[in-house]
Amino acid sequence: MSHQLHRRQLLRMGGVGLLAGAFSSVLNRTAYAQVIGQPVLINFRKVLIIFQRGANCGLNTIIPHGNSSEYFGYRPLPTLSGPGVDNIGVPFDPAFDLNGFASMHPAMAPLSHVFNQGHLAFLHRVGTIDYSRSHFEAQRYYETLSPTTPAGSLALEEGWVARMVGALPTTGGYAGVSVSNAFQQAFRSTDPSRVQWHVPNIAAYSQAKVKGAPTAVEAKMFGSAGLAAQYGGAQVVTETSALAYRSGVEMQEADAALSGVSSAQPNTPYPATPFGASLRDAVSMLTQTNALVAGVEIGGWDTHAFQGGVNGRQAELLNELALGLRAVYNNVMAHGGSQDLMVLVVTEFGRTTPQTGSFGTDHGHGGVAMAMGLRVNGGVYNCDPSTWLPGDMTGPDGPWVHHRTDFRAVFKEILRAYYFANTSMIDLVIPGWSSLSGPTFAELGFVKP
Repeated sequence: MSHQLHRRQLLRMGGVGLLAGAFSSVLNRTAYAQVIGQPVLINFRKVLIIFQRGANCGLNTIIPHGNSSEYFGYRPLPTLSGPGVDNIGVPFDPAFDLNGFASMHPAMAPLSHVFNQGHLAFLHRVGTIDYSRSHFEAQRYYETLSPTTPAGSLALEEGWVARMVGALPTTGGYAGVSVSNAFQQAFRSTDPSRVQWHVPNIAAYSQAKVKGAPTAVEAKMFGSAGLAAQYGGAQVVTETSALAYRSGVEMQEADAALSGVSSAQPNTPYPATPFGASLRDAVSMLTQTNALVAGVEIGGWDTHAFQGGVNGRQAELLNELALGLRAVYNNVMAHGGSQDLMVLVVTEFGRTTPQTGSFGTDHGHGGVAMAMGLRVNGGVYNCDPSTWLPGDMTGPDGPWVHHRTDFRAVFKEILRAYYFANTSMIDLVIPGWSSLSGPTFAELGFVKP
């Protein structure tokens, strides 16, 4: 019988359970050397992922007004005055014309300056041939970057961030952080040697609910009787103490890092919403600690009914997102700010082109992703006369826009051009990437090296 004790088992034996709230520890430096063979990070480049959960309607986010006859044929202009209770068509407004063909939704006006500076890219018609119109399946695709993985595989559970940071060197006990109420799958590891944390907010980071236990049960991680104090002291050499010691040390490292993080409202305020607070905290952790990847989410995008056009439910969410992105840009990137933070906004799929009888849209296919940063080639991709032809409002498999770019190509470009990952690293993060071919897997060119 083996006496080896994994850290996950150790925490359970301590009566605390596996803490769901944790940064993904980066321990596998040997694997990093074997897989990469050369440094991947330049000045600790960082990524902030924003997930629009519920499936944002891409056709009303970046609107192909250059094909207005088809667009308004499927989505007529409103005839009533009340927002969200009428047709969902968005009229053309030259103030939001992006390239002579595509227009930005007016609710995203706070981002006009960022786009005009060339630091915001809209990636239209992003999806995958292996798509699912189930929210849960499609979100899993994005968070594992593995839509073709057979059911029952561990890869269904392990997130792409966990795979990536597990192969990167860091100067701290963590590299990825899920800043959200629920632990995002992108940060979940199947490696039992890693403690996984998430931090819902900075103010309450030292409290972590016990995974699998009643919600009223909480464990103090850093107090005098907490895990860090119990296991982060002098190392005792036994068969099991190394894992215990490392667990405590990593908690102390995280505690020390987060204790100095300020989440004060900066010059450009974030939205006074839960999303705005998560965004503020995620940016604070990325800019003030050694965390490399942070993830936040904003829900409410499942607009089956009363979606609205210029005004209404989707417009309110787009405005909240735009205000948050503008705050990140102004506070971190503008006026010669950090070139080493990139923001990527994704959603699980787009929505149907025709509006429903209840003035909404159903689950569709190709959607819109966004990238923002000083290392972004701003512009509109896959929405111009050369890439959007007559008839493209619906696809060969249903009444929705078909994808032109596989979502994995977006992540692959970030890995290659932003992190300088080699083929082995890309295959590690995106399972089976080297076996994929065809125009939908081509890079768009939105990342500056």
